[in-house]
Amino acid sequence: MGSLLNQLQQWWRPSDTSLERDLQSTIQSINPLLFQSAGYPRRYRKALHGALGYIDQLTAQVPGPILLDDAHFGSNPLVRSLFASPQELKEILKLSIAMHEFSPAERDPQQLFALMGVRWSRVLHFGVEQEGEVLHSDVPQHTIDFRDHTFTLPAASEEEARQLLRDHFLQRLANQVGQGIDILKEHRESLYRQGKQLEAEIRTTDRAKTTDQPQKVEEIWEQWRETNRQLDTNHAIHHFRKVMTDPEKSLRLEPYQLSIDRMGIERTPEQGGTPLDFVNLYGSDRRIWTIMLVQFEWQPPPSTQEQIEQAHRWLSIS
Repeated sequence: MGSLLNQLQQWWRPSDTSLERDLQSTIQSINPLLFQSAGYPRRYRKALHGALGYIDQLTAQVPGPILLDDAHFGSNPLVRSLFASPQELKEILKLSIAMHEFSPAERDPQQLFALMGVRWSRVLHFGVEQEGEVLHSDVPQHTIDFRDHTFTLPAASEEEARQLLRDHFLQRLANQVGQGIDILKEHRESLYRQGKQLEAEIRTTDRAKTTDQPQKVEEIWEQWRETNRQLDTNHAIHHFRKVMTDPEKSLRLEPYQLSIDRMGIERTPEQGGTPLDFVNLYGSDRRIWTIMLVQFEWQPPPSTQEQIEQAHRWLSIS
């Protein structure tokens, strides 16, 4: 009996501080009124617990940190594939938002960690291939074009960067819950407009010609009432559970391998390509980002004059 009582007390007792903090921040971002809803916090805590385990797995799967500097541009095929040149690497880092948002502490080694996301595509062009002693021209080749380098979640250490990444993943799931609720609100508003418009048409139309319209109006208002019920705060646990108990539908990572030579041309290892392992992030918005943790030397953000000169160079090129 004592053992059963201890199990029940443990089940009812709030979980560790981290879980409670995650739960409160998640609910706060969705709708603070949910703190007063039926089933909070027990039912919400139970739904969130499984999602946190999934998020921890995702966070551990993100590769890195990958050191971005001149030395690794020459020695690391992955870094060399991501940037066209050491100069481009430096310019992208200096102009990144991560540089602008991060202020290192005094006596800090000025090493910055961040999550880097890039997008890539295959670009078809025609080049020259050598087969034995024979050169062939106009040979179709695919180069891998990496673009849209984006740095987020700046941190002073890898541990801090992964914690920020974990919080970011959790927030994305919370956003998905909120988006589902917003869609229902838009649907409710649409039903309301349809009902009011049809009622107005009935009042201004010959009754003999509107025999089936009153039934349509009632069907619309019935749908409106059901949608309104689903938007009640006491029903929100269903929206929360839908996302948190099946988080891979809203957020997932998938490994992907590319094999690229030193010129950025896609080739098999037998053809001289180097296999590179990437991780792609898939979200509910259907956009695909290749992500990794990176480490690089912090630099002061560019001055206004430097930004003007950079813009002038881009305009001159275009």
